[in-house]
Amino acid sequence: MAQFKKPYNLKIVVLTVSILALFTNIVYSYSSKDSLRVPVGQKGLYNSIEGAMREEGFYDPDRLVERLEKFLEAIIIGKYQRDAIIDLTKLPQDKEVILVGDLHARLDNLKKILAHNDNLGKIQRGEAVLVTLGDIVHSETNLREMDSSVEIMQYVMELKIQNEDNVYCALGDHDYISDSIGKVDIDGTIVEQSRLYREKLLKLADDRADEYISLYEDFIETSPLIVIANGVVATHAGPIVEARLKEIEFVDVLDEDNFIVEQAIYNSFARGHYNQSNIDECLEVTGQPKGILIVSHSPKRDGNWYWQLTHNHYIIFAGHDRVGYAVVKNGVVELIEINSIDTILPDTEALDNREVKKNI
Repeated sequence: MAQFKKPYNLKIVVLTVSILALFTNIVYSYSSKDSLRVPVGQKGLYNSIEGAMREEGFYDPDRLVERLEKFLEAIIIGKYQRDAIIDLTKLPQDKEVILVGDLHARLDNLKKILAHNDNLGKIQRGEAVLVTLGDIVHSETNLREMDSSVEIMQYVMELKIQNEDNVYCALGDHDYISDSIGKVDIDGTIVEQSRLYREKLLKLADDRADEYISLYEDFIETSPLIVIANGVVATHAGPIVEARLKEIEFVDVLDEDNFIVEQAIYNSFARGHYNQSNIDECLEVTGQPKGILIVSHSPKRDGNWYWQLTHNHYIIFAGHDRVGYAVVKNGVVELIEINSIDTILPDTEALDNREVKKNI
């Protein structure tokens, strides 16, 4: 059976640590400031991506098309992806799986996660696999602004290109560029974010716009919907039911109306789209009957970053100011909160960053 570790509130632990040490078997730890310096080995990737993004011509049409082509190639040859499935069940037990919820254009949060606990170094050395659970793009604070969406997507492309076997992007509804995705703004108007994002890409790609959009659709078509690891199954939105594993593997991912795709990218527990029986069925079909289902699509708007919905079902989210991520290792699922990071630029001297972990 999968085990789960939850993040613990640091202030409470500091105040009560002596009592806990005497009366419980809780294991707690925190990372020191010195241990969270950006390792020398990681600075190369930060410099290569961020430096490139500052270069003149980074968003030139030819470079945009070339980058997307390389990204598409990296998706196709990634060793742990079988069409719509990311199969991590054959990973060595001590290799970490890092799961990141909806980012919604929060590149700063992605960088925090990469900088934390040597995650980027682990990915580069083949000691960890990073999986984003969809909705990389579309800001939730400025619904019409698309520059941040372009920026984070280019960053993720470079990250995947440089680590083809150890970085994967499961799809969410906002990653599609059809006209069907939008949000209601504070003034009550519906903002068609997928249309605005598509228009932004068309403008940037200029005379290669049609080619770029065609390649972008190829990226969607070749991307995965579901992650299966030992003790954990993860999708963007919800469990996939009434489908055999082979049906999931070879589904037409580009077809948003397909019932398998709809379940993976649109469903919501809070809205009654699925229930405990569906969660158990999905875990059974994917070979993880005693595992945990993790999604990211429907966070509560309370500023938190994770929520437990049932005994074996969690939401994680990386689009709020408060940010964390899930790690799977040796059959244990751990929720790790990044409580405070001042900056994670390549020249960062220290990251003020503490975590406290609780065994359950």
